[in-house]
Amino acid sequence: MAAYGNPCDTVLPVMPQCPVCSSPCAAPVPCHRFDTLARPPRRVTEPLARCASCGFWWITPPPDVDALLDAYRALDASHWAPTKGDARGYAHKRALVERFVPGGRALDVGCFHGELLFAMPDAFERFGVEPCASAAEVARSRGATVEVASALTAEPPGPFDAVFCMDTIEHIVDQPAFAARLAAWTAPEGVLVIETGDTHSLPARLMGPSWAYIGLYEHTCAHSARSLNVLMAQHGLVLLHQERREHTRVSVRQAARRVAAASLFRAASALSGVLPPLRSRTARPAPWLGGQDHQLAVFAHAGSRVSTGAA
Repeated sequence: MAAYGNPCDTVLPVMPQCPVCSSPCAAPVPCHRFDTLARPPRRVTEPLARCASCGFWWITPPPDVDALLDAYRALDASHWAPTKGDARGYAHKRALVERFVPGGRALDVGCFHGELLFAMPDAFERFGVEPCASAAEVARSRGATVEVASALTAEPPGPFDAVFCMDTIEHIVDQPAFAARLAAWTAPEGVLVIETGDTHSLPARLMGPSWAYIGLYEHTCAHSARSLNVLMAQHGLVLLHQERREHTRVSVRQAARRVAAASLFRAASALSGVLPPLRSRTARPAPWLGGQDHQLAVFAHAGSRVSTGAA
């Protein structure tokens, strides 16, 4: 597979404008990232811009969109393996959705092998959008209707009573275009559920540009709660529920190991300026700190019965 990044060790752009709230931002800073989609995997350094007004972070210039899509298509269904038990909190997400919508038609954008769709009750008819054909076939074999396409070209038979965008929005370069599609796919009395990283979480604030989440090459951006709300409001959606969550539950022992590894990395980063041998060790994303570095948000169309609480 050909390289498709924008390695940047040269002069960084100055004063970009936030794609979400249009505020002027400080000059980008170097962000070390790890590309596991390439063969072999590679490390790159790219400029990361951060909006102090709304909290949106984005890589600028972004990775090549067509090459990223080709990389997703080339994946096999084992790239993101199913989680064990309820490590992703699907029971909680199911209960949350049922508070607003008891059933109907559900769409998962970036469904991969359909794990979330099949955690929903049988009262929902299951649809998905997924660029990886082998993963889409797994979801189809379980009974879901899945279109093999990108999130910005798919034409699922909407609208839908529940639209899920779980760990997908951070993969999209054109955020306004994607938000418009999510709003259009959501039925007038339906809900949109988004799970993604949180730039205002403690792990993100501690690690800054070294935060492992933005260090994943396929993550072209990251939202705060505020930036996500601002983006969705621009397309007529209002917030019903928002909470901070852990991406995947791990054991206490695993969590302690993550904290120790991330703490050592942060200490080494602080010393790298006076101890040059440490620079090569810290020219990479930090180890994953974990913890509650994600957000889960539910939106509905402004003025709908769902948003106003009317019967």
